[in-house]
Amino acid sequence: MDPDSVELFYENLGFELATIDDMDTLFLEIDEDGHYATVTNYDGHFPESLDDRIIFSLYNDDDSFQWSTSLDNSSQLGQILTASDDLPAALSTLQSIRKENIDRYNEEAAQGQ
Repeated sequence: MDPDSVELFYENLGFELATIDDMDTLFLEIDEDGHYATVTNYDGHFPESLDDRIIFSLYNDDDSFQWSTSLDNSSQLGQILTASDDLPAALSTLQSIRKENIDRYNEEAAQGQ
């Protein structure tokens, strides 16, 4: 997929392309206090396709990592952001997905022992 199409998809969701640590990253300002989110592929790079699995990461105003969650693709994130009443509601949904991912991982790890 054309990287411009990926960028346009995210621009429509309020993201902008930013360079962080010398890498192109999708950036979303969360609030006026300086909290922000990024979206990358599993390698920490700009997603090459809307079908790539992605990682949504949240940072505080000191650029300190707070939490992240993995999503199946960009469309899943788009649906969460557009279906939510506001950004705090979307973040709550993303944190629920994070918890589900952790619980699933812990369950799979326990079965493998």
